[in-house]
Amino acid sequence: AGFGDCDGQAGNGCEKALVGDASNCGACGRVCAVPNAVPACPMGTCTVGSCRPGFDNCDGQVGNGCETQLLSDVMNCGACGQTCMPGNATPSCSGGQCAIANCNAGFADCDIDPHNGCEVRLDDNPRHCGRCNQPCNLANAVPACASGVCTISMCNVGFKNCDGVHANGCEQNVTNDVMNCGNCGVVCPDANLGARCVNSVCVAPTCNDGIKNGLETDVDCGGMCPNACADGKACTVDHDCRSGYCRAGGRCFSGHELVGRWKLDEGMGGTAADSSG
Repeated sequence: AGFGDCDGQAGNGCEKALVGDASNCGACGRVCAVPNAVPACPMGTCTVGSCRPGFDNCDGQVGNGCETQLLSDVMNCGACGQTCMPGNATPSCSGGQCAIANCNAGFADCDIDPHNGCEVRLDDNPRHCGRCNQPCNLANAVPACASGVCTISMCNVGFKNCDGVHANGCEQNVTNDVMNCGNCGVVCPDANLGARCVNSVCVAPTCNDGIKNGLETDVDCGGMCPNACADGKACTVDHDCRSGYCRAGGRCFSGHELVGRWKLDEGMGGTAADSSG
């Protein structure tokens, strides 16, 4: 038992062991053919001895040998049952290592790690807006990303997006701009006469703030406008008087300048009181 007279010669008897011989496995001339494998013949039955490099017998069947290509099979990548399943991506297996063939639309593999797939959504991520490593940095604003484009989520306190352009952020400081005081387009009254915007609130010009303009009378200016200039001469100081009104620069008009504490109102006849009297 277990031997055969495979050469038909009586002189050497039953010369072949039919157990363990893959060329005469269980019977003379019965050759074990196992795809992608070195065959074996234990107990006179053909089986897989060992798989060739890069292959494995993942289905456990001897007839098809080592049927699985471990270097490129995404369901058995590097080993039987080792499946490549990267998120938001089409998988691939290269050299027995899971890889990403391509990302699904709108996603990207920003950390270059195939194990977590294409982990970044590019249409709403302000750190990777539209493409990897493209952060949204908008001036004076909390950024957001919409459809892969950087946008303003909200403006920082004291700033507004008055031009409607998201790319330059919240460009307008509304705490001190008389043309945009507290909000876009809010113009302070008398902005051209010295009004100011302080902490987003319009502040009317007064004599006390050191700005003399066409809004205050001589009474507002403490009884008279200081530094009145002579008729027809250019004022060389920050303010002068005209008809008892303080204003910022320019010329005094003949007959309408303040003389001491007396003035001649516009439209009135007569002469100014003698300043010495």
